[in-house]
Amino acid sequence: MSCHRMIAAGCADLCADCYWHKSLWNKFDQNQNAFEFTYLKQQYESYIDWLEKKVGSHKATLYINKHTHFFLKTEVNWNQSVPTPMQLLAVLRSSGLRKFELVMQWLEEMHGIQVDTDNKKGCSERDQMEKLVQSILQPSLAYDVVFGYKNKLEEKIKRGDTSIRSARLAVKPAVALMLSIGSESTQLPNLEHIKAYLADYSGQAAALTGFINFLNENYGTSIDYLKLKKSDFLRIKQKQKLEKAIVALAQTDLSNREELIGWVRNGLRYFHQLSYIDSLKVKVEMITEVNNGFAVRFNEQSYWLPNNQ
Repeated sequence: MSCHRMIAAGCADLCADCYWHKSLWNKFDQNQNAFEFTYLKQQYESYIDWLEKKVGSHKATLYINKHTHFFLKTEVNWNQSVPTPMQLLAVLRSSGLRKFELVMQWLEEMHGIQVDTDNKKGCSERDQMEKLVQSILQPSLAYDVVFGYKNKLEEKIKRGDTSIRSARLAVKPAVALMLSIGSESTQLPNLEHIKAYLADYSGQAAALTGFINFLNENYGTSIDYLKLKKSDFLRIKQKQKLEKAIVALAQTDLSNREELIGWVRNGLRYFHQLSYIDSLKVKVEMITEVNNGFAVRFNEQSYWLPNNQ
């Protein structure tokens, strides 16, 4: 093999391009022996040829072993044809697909294979939900309870009564509540456990509703959660948490954009009773520095906040 290019001293009889080209295809020869199906071997060769043209022989040589894992993990789906998007997602999950962006680009360009964005998001949400459940010690009462709650949410997803994302957001505080009691505990949550949890995470009160209803319906816990939510308990805890945030921000430098937006958002909630959701919509562009404070224009309303010094 010769390209008639100048060869640098110490590089034997190959220029750099020829050296990396030869190295790449030597690795290809070794790697393809790991595959059983002839069709897969052909497609693997097609990919390596595409990869070399795409990134050059040097980078392709560095990438080839990592990218070979894509074909190894999905080998069973390459018998006579290219895997479907759902087959790829089932095996590699969303996190796995992100590791093989170039392979996915090749599949799209050469075979028209593209995994739908919504399916990837749904897969990611489901994996996160499963990871939350698996964070609880097994076997344990806490695990059994949360696993049962997750299964109920899965049934609602199948019926179209809720989304995967909403289910994951519902499982998160359920897991946190059970872990706050102790994953080895044989005790079910009671009102005092819930109050202790919400004292630190008052913003999770709404998201916890479904889990409390599940406990009452399936484990006979008889927790009067509606009464708790209507009481002053949550309002007081939320105000105390907000006060702590205000005190902490009083020591910060508001010339920093992140510190400024934190001061303004929390200040609007504390001094003007703006909701948490609305406070998140406030942007730096809405804030004007004035004498001894800040003027904020939001939703066609004007607000004044003091400086933090």
